[in-house]
Amino acid sequence: WLIGFQILLMQTVFYSGYVFVLLIADRVTASHANIVHQMFRYDYFNLHGTTGFVTCLAMFVSTILFVTFGLVYIIGRAKKCLDFVGTLFLIHLLICCFYYGFPARFLWWLVNATSMGAATLLSEFLCLRLELTEIPLSGVPVELSSVASQV
Repeated sequence: WLIGFQILLMQTVFYSGYVFVLLIADRVTASHANIVHQMFRYDYFNLHGTTGFVTCLAMFVSTILFVTFGLVYIIGRAKKCLDFVGTLFLIHLLICCFYYGFPARFLWWLVNATSMGAATLLSEFLCLRLELTEIPLSGVPVELSSVASQV
């Protein structure tokens, strides 16, 4: 149950962050695009106009900001980061396929693969740093803490 709940929570964090970044970016650029289309239609991933550029940038930024820190605080283990990011993007691919069809645009694959790689590497790095922090031994007598440090 725990893993299923964590996957559901990570999908929620990902899509909430993606919508948040798209709302801000669309407001700044005065784009009137449908946000659901921007999220799930591969033809919105292009560099020919402002909406396409915003869609690509929002995917990357939301993945870096929300997915990375979601993995650190929800999952917290470096060795699980690749599995959860891979699962997250596989579910996203399946939703995109059901919504509009199999993504046939190279830029969609490039942005998603880059976002997936960056989120994996950054979250693994942050989780490793968190795992390697020293655990303070407050309240332990001095003799025991000096013995523990020698072991």
